Amino acid sequence: MKRVGRTISGWLALFLMTACTSLAPSSSVLLPEFTTETNGRDFRGLSIFPNSEDWLFTECARDLNPEGDCYLLKYSLNSKQLQRYVLPAGYLYGNANISPSGSHIIFDRVPKHDGSDEMMNHSFDSGQILMMRTDGTDFSVLPISKGRILGPVMSRDEARIAYWRRTSAKGERHARHWSDGDVWEFQLRTGQDQLFAGPFHFFDGIISQYVSNDEVLLQTYATQSTVQISDYRKMFNGSEVYKLRRGSTEFPAPSFIDIQNASSPSVDKEGNIYLSGQQLPKFGSAFFRKSPSGETDHWIQPIFQPAGEINVVAPNGQYVAFMYVADGTSYADKKRAFGVLNLGTSEWQQVAIPPLQSSTPVIVRTALE
Repeated sequence: MKRVGRTISGWLALFLMTACTSLAPSSSVLLPEFTTETNGRDFRGLSIFPNSEDWLFTECARDLNPEGDCYLLKYSLNSKQLQRYVLPAGYLYGNANISPSGSHIIFDRVPKHDGSDEMMNHSFDSGQILMMRTDGTDFSVLPISKGRILGPVMSRDEARIAYWRRTSAKGERHARHWSDGDVWEFQLRTGQDQLFAGPFHFFDGIISQYVSNDEVLLQTYATQSTVQISDYRKMFNGSEVYKLRRGSTEFPAPSFIDIQNASSPSVDKEGNIYLSGQQLPKFGSAFFRKSPSGETDHWIQPIFQPAGEINVVAPNGQYVAFMYVADGTSYADKKRAFGVLNLGTSEWQQVAIPPLQSSTPVIVRTALE
């Protein structure tokens, strides 16, 4: 199961973009060729099926509904076919992940709102987690109490689902500011829902995936306590990657601190961990691969503006998929595009997603239908 990128708070995204710009390679470094897309779309998140050929992501658009919708899409790299799950109306569907076996999709949703802070707060406080088979059957809402919940990922044995549960911070100015969160876990067999570890009161974060049945890999900027420590990031070379074990109450130190500003972790089926980061003064931004034995490989990144932190390795380890901001637009414009780094040839290539209007509908049904 490969993680989906989640919405990072605006100021943090700006920080990340500024960091990537300021850590550009020296003029002596030859950058790889990559032609960026100019016509971006509002893509969100990415999860790659175990076959390493099919992708799952969301697109928010007005193409099929003038009032706007967020659509859950499945795209095949081989056939170039785009499928669209026809889900119950009245909701905005967000972060989605494939189960480790590829049999199920888990994702979140909130009721539609009018954009006002009052209605957005009501919508976000009514979030739910859902599950269905990849063919659209057996759709169900999991019996988890509603709230600001998002980013579900499934354990390797497919018995549990970890997710973020967030609350409003004191003094919050806008409904989008979710700056007090923790990782929770729901057991599919027993229905038990409880804190996974902590509480740590994370400032922000993204759950990548389970690295074992008892441990999750995540990216987080800080906790409510560490964000107050001015030298905290310097202490760990800017790493935002953590391994969190179930039941732990002591917040762990970041991992992979030998890679400057390590972020966006994902794991292939051989246990290699892939990261974004920098290693100056030799070169600027790059994708890194850490083997289970600790060996490190890297691929220098061409110049493009990352769209948050969405880099996902294919389970077979043949490529890394990434999302970037379309050329000539800003992060706030929500005009994004996909690309892939072929790890065998070191080539950086565009991925052209077919128009939403051409997508084939997949009717979603409950177990009783």
